[in-house]
Amino acid sequence: MNYPLSRRRLLTGLVQLSIAAAVAANADAADSACVDLKAMSAGEVSSRNSLHWAAMSAQPNKSCAMCNFFSASPGGCGSCIILGGPTYAAGYCDSWTAKDS
Repeated sequence: MNYPLSRRRLLTGLVQLSIAAAVAANADAADSACVDLKAMSAGEVSSRNSLHWAAMSAQPNKSCAMCNFFSASPGGCGSCIILGGPTYAAGYCDSWTAKDS
């Protein structure tokens, strides 16, 4: 009998598929670790949109981590008083205010 798929090729493919699945799962977990817009109400998402919230600040000297309204948590996450919930330390919104010295 002639099998077009050898056992070695099958096992190699399964290992590659397992690694790809693990990498994808970690990427999804990292992306939603702080902010999950899908889990927020329409009002919460609308509020973020009206403040032009971004997960990554375009201005390196103005990020949530340097904002007066931000309280840091481990892992690059935190909470914002203005947004009323979680945000990324590297994020930004129009309500950004420098931390008090």
